[in-house]
Amino acid sequence: MSMLNIEQQAGVLAGIFRMKGYQPPFQLMPLSSHQVLSSGPLEKCLHEYISMCERRKRAMDDFRLLSDVRLGKPQQLYRLEMQLSHRVEEGFRINHLTLHSMHGISKKQPVNGTYNLPSVHQLLPPHGNSHKQRVLPPPPRRRRGL
Repeated sequence: MSMLNIEQQAGVLAGIFRMKGYQPPFQLMPLSSHQVLSSGPLEKCLHEYISMCERRKRAMDDFRLLSDVRLGKPQQLYRLEMQLSHRVEEGFRINHLTLHSMHGISKKQPVNGTYNLPSVHQLLPPHGNSHKQRVLPPPPRRRRGL
């Protein structure tokens, strides 16, 4: 089997994201800073990554993709952060993803390779104490004979 070039690898990754239900816009950021390198559709972000690698004459070690997803009932907005790496021999690899709720609660999920990325509907929102129903103790019994 012949090795895919970087443009074809980016096309494969974009196809997997589309198939799994992830919607744009995405934001591409290096792991070392919070500077947004590109934002918009995934194809645009990956193309910007490729052109940046060609300018630097080497690949960026690891990077992040950010996107917003709506999960749960009632639907709430969560920030999805995926850590990716790229190797010429392997292509793009998703190392793990983290769901951040707007309440500051986050949930990290390991991903065993790009092809095992869970679909949007398989993501489970993080639960904290604010989502649990409070159970009150029963009222005290009345004493007889007093």
